[in-house]
Amino acid sequence: MNAPTILECRNVGKSYGGLDALDEVSFGVAEGQIFGVIGPNGAGKTTLFDVISGVSRASRGEVLFQERDITRMPADAIARLGLQRTFQTPVSFPNMSVRENVAVGATFAGRSRIEGGNAALEAHVDEVVDLCGLSAVATAPAGPLAILLRKQLMIATALAAKPSLLMLDEPMGGLNNDERERMHALLRRINAAGIGLLIIEHVMGALLRIAEQVLILDHGSKTLESVDLATRQRRTLASQLPVGNPPGLSRGPMAFGGSLAVDPAGTIYIPGDAEGSVLMLREES
Repeated sequence: MNAPTILECRNVGKSYGGLDALDEVSFGVAEGQIFGVIGPNGAGKTTLFDVISGVSRASRGEVLFQERDITRMPADAIARLGLQRTFQTPVSFPNMSVRENVAVGATFAGRSRIEGGNAALEAHVDEVVDLCGLSAVATAPAGPLAILLRKQLMIATALAAKPSLLMLDEPMGGLNNDERERMHALLRRINAAGIGLLIIEHVMGALLRIAEQVLILDHGSKTLESVDLATRQRRTLASQLPVGNPPGLSRGPMAFGGSLAVDPAGTIYIPGDAEGSVLMLREES
């Protein structure tokens, strides 16, 4: 049985003057799903997150969360419904401890979602700190933390609000290979706890290892394709192809400056993790 849809965007558009940053974007995320959003710089990925989370208001279309129209709701009200997000740059209260930062997240948006009063809230904060691998630095100030720990802390602060769906904006950005593996493991733990993930990521190889479905946006911010990775050959996801044109790659409207391309057969080519490499996603035969 298919899981019910927790988030749905219907023909969502966002315009700034005469510029369409988003144009008729439609997709749905199922409960507990790991859903990725990819595309070149300027495709509207972060704008899409801003519109969904209430940071910016859609110019047209609808955003539904748990079948409730949140299109014109403020960000704090959306957060309290159980839809949380992180940002590209980790933010925290630098002079407060790691645990105190997480407690702020629980108090701001999670108190109405945590039953049992203050004792239960404190226990929940400790559980989130542990889940995110922050127990060893729980009493340390947040300001001097290294980049991976700062990202883990921002995720923990969002998780403290007990979201049903967590939106992550480039969680792998700025991390080395070892740090990406640790972040990958954290995202798996979060999802195993029953929390859906909607992820923007430029480290596409890392995203495709974890995502079940991806939405591809182009430079004009139109939806190019919604790709169910279950129908793709997963064994090819980590295959590195030589530098140069992949076989049969079409040019013209289907090529995106080396950031993303689709050939006539529907095979998708995106940059690999190694410099100059290409990842190939093709339909199973």
